[in-house]
Amino acid sequence: MTPKSLKPGDTVFILVMHKGYNMKPSIRQEVVKKIGRIYATLDDTYGSRFMVPVSGETDYLIQQVDTGERELLFCSRADAERHVEHDDLVRRITTLPHSVLERCSLEQLRQAADALGLRRGGEQV
Repeated sequence: MTPKSLKPGDTVFILVMHKGYNMKPSIRQEVVKKIGRIYATLDDTYGSRFMVPVSGETDYLIQQVDTGERELLFCSRADAERHVEHDDLVRRITTLPHSVLERCSLEQLRQAADALGLRRGGEQV
């Protein structure tokens, strides 16, 4: 997604993950006011400009602010909800204790390694 994929008046959905807080992610609906070469702007207040993340083009735009948690802009609520689920699964998988993985069969571990693009010896494809 880029700012040019939106038009003024389009309805978008803003996701706030609330990382580091005891709060669930929240999604709110907004309307695009202006589109520029670099930014999509919701209104004229601080924090209402969204741009392509530095990491490259994704399915969302990221809020342009100097400090704090950045909000994410999606074209649809379903895309925002998928991002929340993806983030949750990544967090749960990366924190799996060794004892849980020990209970998996060799075939299950091979399937997981294939799905994640891992080779034997820990190398990534």
